[in-house]
Amino acid sequence: MFVRPFTVRRRGTRGPSSRGCRMSPNGSNPREAVFRSAFNPLSGRERARGAVRRLLGAVRAAPGAVSSFGRSFPSPPLGPLSFPFVAHHLPDLDDGPDLPLPRTVRGRVLLAAAGAPVIALLLVALWLTGGLDDAKAVQFKTAEPGKAVQNKLLKATLHEASVGADPDLGGYRLEVRAELESLADEPVPASQLNTLFKVDFGRKDLKAETMRVRLVRLPDTELGDLQPKMPEEVVLVWTLAEGDPADDKIKTAEETFGEDFLAEPDDVSAQLAEVDKAEITVTGAKFEPGFTDPAKRWWTDDKTAGVYTLPLEKG
Repeated sequence: MFVRPFTVRRRGTRGPSSRGCRMSPNGSNPREAVFRSAFNPLSGRERARGAVRRLLGAVRAAPGAVSSFGRSFPSPPLGPLSFPFVAHHLPDLDDGPDLPLPRTVRGRVLLAAAGAPVIALLLVALWLTGGLDDAKAVQFKTAEPGKAVQNKLLKATLHEASVGADPDLGGYRLEVRAELESLADEPVPASQLNTLFKVDFGRKDLKAETMRVRLVRLPDTELGDLQPKMPEEVVLVWTLAEGDPADDKIKTAEETFGEDFLAEPDDVSAQLAEVDKAEITVTGAKFEPGFTDPAKRWWTDDKTAGVYTLPLEKG
């Protein structure tokens, strides 16, 4: 009798995963065992616990642990771990200052309070000596005759100077031949150039009054406006007057334009006989409103752009 071979399937298993798969002797599917082991969260923990138990048992049973170098070291006793106290950072007394700062907050506050008066006295002394003022000495520049000096408003080049009698107003006057070029975008009145030039003869009994600007190409014509980007050869003219060595105060408008305004000019011939040079300082410029006039105009910023030392030609 011919018997047809057949495959035995486990009851309750379906799907292609169980087809063609032989059953284990206990009747379970090997693939299902692998699947359950992989996705069972308790199986991994049990295996880890078992490994730890076996390792601890081996450590307790062994009298000593053998290292890779063949030496035997006693096994440490099992129990709570304890670490000896180790000082990792100790103060280095050799590298510190001879007088260390106080460690407490109160000590540091008292030290700062004791040093505050000393610092205050130093600041007062610095202020009295002019150390807190604008560093004009750093900005000081010596200009050679014929070399240009520039500020925000103009480029000025001073050449030569002369002193002599003033045939127009009487008295004496200082004349300096110069070249001026405006760097502004609009015409600048010549009256706004007055504060940008300062004259010093090295003595307090001789001073220069308000400056006028006369054109070289038109000797009898004074400059009205300095045009932008147009160099102009001019003569800077100052009327000379006597200075009061004991009076350093700035005169008010009433004192300047009072009864002595139309008086005869001063005779400074004796002072001029003792001077042979003049220092003409060109200052910086700033465009700001005036003290009483809100309209902006050009003023000196009291910073030195350049100082010309010009020999005086006497005529």
